[in-house]
Amino acid sequence: MRTERILSIVLAMVLLASAVSLAITPVAAMGQYEKKIPGDADENDELTKDELVNAILPYMLDEGDFTLDDVGDASWVYAYWGGKPKTFTDGFGEDVTFYRPIERIVSVWCTNNELLKVLNATDKLVGVDAGMTGVSTTLFPELSDLPDCGGWYAPNFEAILSLHPDVYIPWLITTDPAESFYGIQRKRYLEENLPGIPVLCIDNYEYRTGEYFIEEVRRLGDILDKQEEAEEYIEFYERCMDPIVTVTEGLSEDEKPRVWITSLFFTGGQVTSSPYVYTVFDPVDLAGGRNIAAGLPRSVKVGLGWVIEQDPEFIFLQIWAAGNRKSPYAPDYPISEAEKQVKVILDSYELSNVSAVVNKNVYVVQYSHFTKGPARVIATAYMAKLLHPELFPNLKPQEIHQEYVDRFLRIDVSVNEANFVYPPLEKS
Repeated sequence: MRTERILSIVLAMVLLASAVSLAITPVAAMGQYEKKIPGDADENDELTKDELVNAILPYMLDEGDFTLDDVGDASWVYAYWGGKPKTFTDGFGEDVTFYRPIERIVSVWCTNNELLKVLNATDKLVGVDAGMTGVSTTLFPELSDLPDCGGWYAPNFEAILSLHPDVYIPWLITTDPAESFYGIQRKRYLEENLPGIPVLCIDNYEYRTGEYFIEEVRRLGDILDKQEEAEEYIEFYERCMDPIVTVTEGLSEDEKPRVWITSLFFTGGQVTSSPYVYTVFDPVDLAGGRNIAAGLPRSVKVGLGWVIEQDPEFIFLQIWAAGNRKSPYAPDYPISEAEKQVKVILDSYELSNVSAVVNKNVYVVQYSHFTKGPARVIATAYMAKLLHPELFPNLKPQEIHQEYVDRFLRIDVSVNEANFVYPPLEKS
């Protein structure tokens, strides 16, 4: 971003041309993590024309302590932020304030990095998690050589601090109660170990609504100076989602097929007496399905007898790409695990009379880069086609998916549908 800094200085100098006769007041450069706009002498969170002149001119005369980064950031804040810091209210309702443009990000969750890619902001990433983003070389070729900062569960604080990021983006569950390991106490732990580094917690369309997600994308685009990219994605999201919701929101409960969303990951790859249920799963709701576990406490294990009693008409099994050490966009992504899991359900004696098994409506769906985050709109389209083919004869999820890949992921990949939904639609 050095070129952008220089251009912002030039712009600022043009704006300030009438002020060059002002007296120059020496000011000290801000500390690396100081919560202050560089050059904001009175520290009132508003950079004035006089203050900017007093930052730029000493630098140009090779006087004072300001660096190119300092004067470039100050000029950017003055020219593009109205001279004021930007604040992002995170998923916990806490304000995270930025006093300089965000240029260095450490993010250790692959789907959050996908959102940054959608916003065309991966050039700001300086550290990732080798265990997840690192295996997605097809999706993130530009990140393959970045330093490994540990995973979401066990971050490498020393590595993170050494990279001097402007922000750290973790994976947390912002809807969890305070005492949860994944909630606000985890954020406090990260803040304690990353002193001075803003910790930005986003939901990224995992547990909150689509409406919340759209506003989150817009706010993230604002603090990253990627407003146009955010609005382009939002337009795509609404164009794809609105025709589906317009139809499904008019369905009665009886018209919505019963759906069991689960994962065999939690039960050793087998059907057990205590299977897992996802109690919140927006793609099914929006696609016109009825989650049999809706209303239960967040994602829990239940009795198999209870599941059988609900008689789900569709079963969706979530699978993790990272477990296969491949991105689902990779040409050699293995579908053998998906085939195996579908067979486990279809061959289950206990589930043999469940409607989904009888009618072979059992599907493996990709968790990574599909059922959460910016691609969730794609998953919703596939599920609408599966649940209500008669209502969506002209819906083409594959084409929507390919458009998303071409426009927002910007990778030269032809989508293999079976990597995301198995069996694929054309074979279902």
